[in-house]
Amino acid sequence: MVYSTPLSVEDMNRQVRPALEGESEAQRKLLRYFAVYIRSCARKFFLAEEDRQDLQQEGQIALFRAIERYREARGPFGPYARLVIRRHINRAAEKMIHRNAVERARDLSEDIGEMTNFRQIGDPETEVMERERFRELETQMRNKLTDLESGVLAMFLQGHTYREIGRRLKKPTKSIDNALRRIRVKIKTA
Repeated sequence: MVYSTPLSVEDMNRQVRPALEGESEAQRKLLRYFAVYIRSCARKFFLAEEDRQDLQQEGQIALFRAIERYREARGPFGPYARLVIRRHINRAAEKMIHRNAVERARDLSEDIGEMTNFRQIGDPETEVMERERFRELETQMRNKLTDLESGVLAMFLQGHTYREIGRRLKKPTKSIDNALRRIRVKIKTA
């Protein structure tokens, strides 16, 4: 692993106590030392840049938590801090990924709902035109969607989660997410 500021194990362990006591120079040294590691942990997730920056901040918070909770009897500080940082970033990334998936699912549901919403006006002519518009949309979508996308959309509209759809279709969750993204684009252009 590459670190931006070289510190020996002894130097690092000596910086922990002053950092815990609030000495800003010791905190800066440890933060500089782990900066590259924190960035590399955050970079491994496929997220927007602002989410990646949030993960880096989470990694910095994790470093300070590691400083607070470190006990010399546990061994050297470096491996302990890396473990705490990695776990904290992984948990934060899982939450972000889940939040983003929920937001995309809600958006897709709204898009589909808008396109299939029948207006019950009471005017027979308008209702017939709305139903005809829906049939045309349905035909267009059948022609545009692949078999996988059709299956994913049907299960999604039944209320299944990405994970459940993936298990049933024997596809990774990311493939389901990608299929729903493609469906959304196709619905918007229909």
